[in-house]
Amino acid sequence: MRTDGILGDGRRSAINTALNKHKWLVVLGVVLHAVYMLSIFDIFFKTPIVHGMDPVPPRFSAPAKRLVLLVADGLRADKFYEPDSEGGYRAPFLRSIIRKKGRWGVSHARPPTESRPGHVAIIAGFYEDPSAVTKGWKANPVEFDSVFNQSRHTFSYGSPDIVPIFCGALPHSTWSSYPHEFEDFATDASFLDEWSFDQFQNLLNRSNEDPKLKQLLQQDKLVVFLHLLGCDSNGHAHKPFSSIYLNNVKVVDKIAEKVYNLVQDYYKDNQTAYIFTADHGMSDKGSHGDGHPTNTDTPLVAWGAGVGHPLPISRSDHHENTGRFIDDHLHDTETPSEWGLSGMTRLDVNQADIAPLMSTLLGLPCPVNSVGNLPLQYMNLNKAEEVEAVLANTKQILNQVLRKSQLKQSTSLYTKPFKPLASYSSVLRQIEHLISLKEYETAMKQSEQLRSLALQGLHYFQTYDWLMLMTVITLGYVGWMIYVILHVLQSYTSLPANIFCKEQVPNPRSTVKVHLLGGLLMGVACTLLLVEKSPPLYHAYVVMTMFLWTQIFSEYRFLKALCRYLCGKVNDYYLKLIATCVFSVVILELLVKSFTERKLYTWCFLTTGVAVPFYLYRSLPMSSGIPIFVWMSCWFLSVFTLMPPQIPENTMLVVAGAMMIITIGVVLRYVELHAKDNRYWLSLVAQDSRKLKFPLLFHLQILLVGLASLMVWLSTTHRTEKQELLVLHQLVNWSIAGFSMILPLFSSTGLLSRLTSIFLGVAPPFLLLSIGYEAVFYGALGLALIAWILVENAYLHISKFRLSSTPVKSMEDDNRCLELSDMRIPLTFMVFFNIAFFGTGNFASIASFEISSVYRFITVFSPFLMAALLIFKLLIPFILVICTFSAITKLVQVPLLGCYFLVILCSDVMTIHFFFLVKNKGSWMEIGNSISHFGIMSAQVVFVLMLFAVTNIFTKDIQVRSAQQFSRKKIAFRGSFPSFLPSGGPAPQGSCPSSAKEITSLQTQLFEAVSKLQEILHLQDENQKVTREIRPNDSAILAFANKLKGAERGLDNLVDDYSDYRHPKPAKLENDTEESSVTTVVTQLKLSNILSYAHRISYTTFAPPEFGGGQAPLRGALPQDEQMRASQLYNFADLDVGLPETDEGKENILEPLIEPPAESNPLANLSAIQGLLPPPGWKPGMPVELPTDLPLPPPGWKPGDPIALPPVDSLPLQKRFLFLPHYWMTSLLSNNSWAV
Repeated sequence: MRTDGILGDGRRSAINTALNKHKWLVVLGVVLHAVYMLSIFDIFFKTPIVHGMDPVPPRFSAPAKRLVLLVADGLRADKFYEPDSEGGYRAPFLRSIIRKKGRWGVSHARPPTESRPGHVAIIAGFYEDPSAVTKGWKANPVEFDSVFNQSRHTFSYGSPDIVPIFCGALPHSTWSSYPHEFEDFATDASFLDEWSFDQFQNLLNRSNEDPKLKQLLQQDKLVVFLHLLGCDSNGHAHKPFSSIYLNNVKVVDKIAEKVYNLVQDYYKDNQTAYIFTADHGMSDKGSHGDGHPTNTDTPLVAWGAGVGHPLPISRSDHHENTGRFIDDHLHDTETPSEWGLSGMTRLDVNQADIAPLMSTLLGLPCPVNSVGNLPLQYMNLNKAEEVEAVLANTKQILNQVLRKSQLKQSTSLYTKPFKPLASYSSVLRQIEHLISLKEYETAMKQSEQLRSLALQGLHYFQTYDWLMLMTVITLGYVGWMIYVILHVLQSYTSLPANIFCKEQVPNPRSTVKVHLLGGLLMGVACTLLLVEKSPPLYHAYVVMTMFLWTQIFSEYRFLKALCRYLCGKVNDYYLKLIATCVFSVVILELLVKSFTERKLYTWCFLTTGVAVPFYLYRSLPMSSGIPIFVWMSCWFLSVFTLMPPQIPENTMLVVAGAMMIITIGVVLRYVELHAKDNRYWLSLVAQDSRKLKFPLLFHLQILLVGLASLMVWLSTTHRTEKQELLVLHQLVNWSIAGFSMILPLFSSTGLLSRLTSIFLGVAPPFLLLSIGYEAVFYGALGLALIAWILVENAYLHISKFRLSSTPVKSMEDDNRCLELSDMRIPLTFMVFFNIAFFGTGNFASIASFEISSVYRFITVFSPFLMAALLIFKLLIPFILVICTFSAITKLVQVPLLGCYFLVILCSDVMTIHFFFLVKNKGSWMEIGNSISHFGIMSAQVVFVLMLFAVTNIFTKDIQVRSAQQFSRKKIAFRGSFPSFLPSGGPAPQGSCPSSAKEITSLQTQLFEAVSKLQEILHLQDENQKVTREIRPNDSAILAFANKLKGAERGLDNLVDDYSDYRHPKPAKLENDTEESSVTTVVTQLKLSNILSYAHRISYTTFAPPEFGGGQAPLRGALPQDEQMRASQLYNFADLDVGLPETDEGKENILEPLIEPPAESNPLANLSAIQGLLPPPGWKPGMPVELPTDLPLPPPGWKPGDPIALPPVDSLPLQKRFLFLPHYWMTSLLSNNSWAV
């Protein structure tokens, strides 16, 4: 057979296939989770926009010719309505409007409470899908209908982030926005509101000189939109309780008054309607985005043409105030008494209801995609006009349902219609008939009912594909988890390979059949989806799910073998397997619950802080200090999840956190330098921590941490004093953050040294981005991670199990196989990974925007840079956890990629749980939170992989000291090297490969050689395992059998060698020849004398020269002598060895060959051998003092040469003799020793 390299093409191909499978699985996991994560947008966040509907204008004259829309970005309802500290009100003009000219209420926004979704709801009348939040951070013109589109002309002035997206692509619009540089959070942003008013005032002034502009302004259906950004900017920078924010409310009120007076003086026709509102509120910590009432409750004041006058409280329709608003607030919410408006009727609306209100006031068709209900209570219309307005609103919503139903029927092979609207046409005819009969109340009631059904129909078609998608995605996740489990079992566990070898023999026909069938089914499914014109992602969902199950069924032989293997295991194995699975599921379920209950982490670390130290205390000495350290670090970390997720600003805590970080670094450095005194720390440090490439690196990192805390204090002081942050300060902050991040690359490669350097290296940027207790949390997290490392390192020393030596089919040859007990590592990682996120916040805090966190780096509004800085701050705790996890895999010698797959498995268990917790009913906050949980867990799998790739820069060269130094048995090759490998010595010089092809070939040969060595090692371990299992049960039998076998061989040799002694030759005669008179050893010695002499010299053998022969004291008996004396043959003479009886008259009885220790030695009285007897108390193995008259070997004698025995007469022995087999004697004389 032709072979290439060392092991041939077949073996090399198998190894390359295994390596490629790991990479392929990682890529598949990333793609699968990225695609499946997008499924939430197709299920719940599908865009409601459809095109092709005809607008429905109201069939009555417009109440107003023009409309002025004032939107105070970021204005909270309570801060607008409540009095100030002096008892006065911040908006006196608008309060006078509420009491004398218009109507008021609270507009309820739907999360996410961001600027773009809020303005879309106000101007277009529908709630944009949450994926459009990202569009709000760039000038992206809207692609849907709005009040501005339906107007004759729109004049718009304000922020460059809002105005262009509505008017940038609108031909009949006039707009202007200030540059981004104006949005400086270090200053009072109320001047931005003044800028918008100034632009509108200049417009009216120019019209006096521009006839065309004058003519345009005199037309009807005009919209004037002023976007007032001051409250939002000041709220972010100074918080909504600050004097700057509260003063901005007064500025907005003055601008509203000036706009009203300016318009009234310009037109003087009372044909202008005014609406004042806000897109979202502002939380107490200066952020927005979540569904808290401070973010969703915004003021709404309407007055002017077509708007009703104030309503006394007695005229409120309490029977209509049932149900909930879009933000889940009740309709009958009580008005706070401090607002001072208890006598005025409060008319709350959903934010999307403002769009049909503006359209109806101008006599325009409602935006075709609007889902808002016309708030009639704000309008001053007669009964007929009210019915016509509501009917137009109803028809506009019904047209959307009909269009969606038409689109679904045109693309689907089978469509299930929305039955409640099956007779909508007859209902419309009946309403028209009632209007003609002037039965307005009945017509109004039926119109509202039909509108409600139309909204339900929109929801029905919006979630039409929900069941199919949920089923496909669920099967996909289950298939992925099974596929990962199979891969881990095949590649990273120590399952006996011979159990699966027969089942894994490639069977091309069966494998091809499975893949052909799977491919056929995928083709059929894609064809059906193509016929139905389904979105491309639907094809991806179905194909990936079917592909995974095809791969699983292609492993049916392995599955059969696995089932057979599990059926053959004992009950203890099942108990261990079940206990591990149950424990893992319980931990993961607690993590699922922790997404809504952060306090669970407090109980988790309190319990861990007691259980783990108690376990360590029973196994480790108190001097190690590890149990106490684990207890303190866990309990310290447990405090932070009891703190509020909205971090209050406290510069002193940031400085205290910096001092804590410096202290931790100094202590760790001290431990590293003195680790030799504690074996539980020794494996965590470098071989020589005192010899560093950069000795001052540690001191430089400590200096940067202290400098970062100083810059935090200086920057905060400037902002508090309302001073502009100096450019020099910004440059210093950027330099500290950037420079400190690269320093860990130059630290020592010892585990503790590198992790300490990483901890200190990422601390400065985290401190510069911190505003409160999160800086202290960083130190607490570092302490807990150090405790994790110490626990794993101690576990290596005190654990009873031995590392598996089965070869790992992976790219990491030095790693052992995964075991059930190793599940603790990914589970602990999951806990730390989540505490890194929930330790200082939750999902609501993530949705919030805290400008103070980025103030030390930038003060001018730059959404992308600010978002990047905030995300980087969130990533820093994750970086610490990932680096620690990678270091621990090196410490315990498990494959990092295998542990990553286990992390994926744990994450997917949580992901599937969150997938089933997604809600499609209830408040939007509940729905949004449930989907956010699913999205975060889906992204976590990809997120962890990306962090592994990034942190590998810091952890790839971490070295752990050899485990052999700590009495830890390490996996190593035992036995001789195979014949195809050189036995030793350095590689010859000048034989280096000269091309990439040769290098690749050598690398492949090396992989093959190592694999062969691993197979040999596996066979040796199996043999040793069998030996260890037999020895405890059959040691006595095996020992006795070995002695019997040796005795048999010895007796055979004895009979052969001394046959002449048993039959002695006759004495020499006078006429005998010289040949017949030759004297032999046998004729001169008795057997008893030989045996006695052999026994005696077994205690006096010379040591070999390499061990000090002739110089050191004599060593004890050789191993074979020890075995002989331990055998029954040495102690009892009950065997017939064929020797003649020395005393025929004496009865043959069983007597011991060696006298008991209590009796005196029978040779003690023999003067001839007094010098050779061992001293009293001597035992085999102890050194013996040589006699002074010890004979020396003859010149030229070498070990193994025969020797001449002393004269027989010089060895007087008793009748009784000590038995020593001949073959043992021979081995003594040949064992590099000289017998005396």
